[in-house]
Amino acid sequence: TLEELRAAYRAASFRLHPDRDGGSTKDFARAATAYNCLLDEKCKNEFEKGDDLPVRQGVDSRSVASDVERRFFPERFPYRPFGDPFKRGR
Repeated sequence: TLEELRAAYRAASFRLHPDRDGGSTKDFARAATAYNCLLDEKCKNEFEKGDDLPVRQGVDSRSVASDVERRFFPERFPYRPFGDPFKRGR
């Protein structure tokens, strides 16, 4: 729920604040970005689909999200016992 999310963010921001011992600016900024993303419905849906992951450039231009889905849900893809026949090796 929204109240649980808000309470978890407040606890994390209090623990990670740069002015406190053990806190860091980088971790505090990551927590704030995550909280803002979870509040925004569009950003949350993109995150859940994996659309926020980087896309590779070059010969193998599949997205990281596609590779993760292929690894953990192979039943969604055609069976290829020897890998991709069109991928250039060596």
